[in-house]
Amino acid sequence: MVVFLFKLTTGASYVTSNVAAQITPSSTSSKIIVMVCASVYISGANQQASVTVFRDSTNLGNSARGIVQYWDTGDLFQGNANMTLTDSPSSTSAITYALYFRKLSSGGDAVFIGVDNTTNYITLLEVQG
Repeated sequence: MVVFLFKLTTGASYVTSNVAAQITPSSTSSKIIVMVCASVYISGANQQASVTVFRDSTNLGNSARGIVQYWDTGDLFQGNANMTLTDSPSSTSAITYALYFRKLSSGGDAVFIGVDNTTNYITLLEVQG
C-alpha cells in the first residue's frame, strides 16, 4: 500500500502513521515478510524518536525503543525508516501490519511521518511454510 501523508505526534505513546496493509495467510505455518519505507522528521534539537511495526495490536519491535531509533543532536533531523522483517503470525485470519511512531524525548518539538510529499509504503509477502 502506498500512502502520501503528513502526520505528527508530540506524545510518548506509539501512534499509527496510517501506513498499513492487510494480508490473509493461506496457512498457519506461513511467514510474512514486511517491508516498510517512510520518511521521518524531528522538528527540534536533542530529540529522540522511534518507529516500529505492529501486527494488529502487537508491537513487533522492542516495547520501549521500537525497531528503528533516531536522535537529533543538531537543529533538525530528516531521514528514512526503512525496515524489512519476517513475522510468523500462525494465523489464517486477516492481519493488518502498520507503521507506528513515537517521540522518545521530552520537550515541545514534534516527530513527523511523511514529509515533503514523500511516498511512504508497506509491502507484505507471504512465504508458505
